[in-house]
Amino acid sequence: EKITTVLTPFLKDPSWMIRSASLKIISAFDKAEEAQKFHPAVLGALKDPALVVRAEAISTLERLKAPGFESTLYEILEEPSNYHKGVAQWVPQRARQALMKIPVAKKEEASSRAAHLGLLLKREDLIREDGFRQQLAHARQFLMTKAAE
Repeated sequence: EKITTVLTPFLKDPSWMIRSASLKIISAFDKAEEAQKFHPAVLGALKDPALVVRAEAISTLERLKAPGFESTLYEILEEPSNYHKGVAQWVPQRARQALMKIPVAKKEEASSRAAHLGLLLKREDLIREDGFRQQLAHARQFLMTKAAE
């Protein structure tokens, strides 16, 4: 409880370096119950103005195995502020990588993820960069293969 009170204000510090370092500290917690106390504050960091902090927040949530993390990743992939003139910044790339690390337990999960990525690929207003579109297409194909197994 005390560590939450001490550390959480640093996630609002004016310096992006302090905010990012705070996320790294949070991700180092070994006890899940300790880490879960920070979950709302870390989710807030996904809206941080600094790309570095948003990317670190994804890594922190991934490490904490936060509940609802998968849906959060889709929201990140669909957030226009994570792209600059149709080019994915670090944040969508980290979100795609984290999404691919989440185990697929059922065919339905793979199919649902593939469908979601398919909808995202149709968003030409959002993603214009060929390299990132190809990465998403490969991820979608991988998931479709899992769904067919």
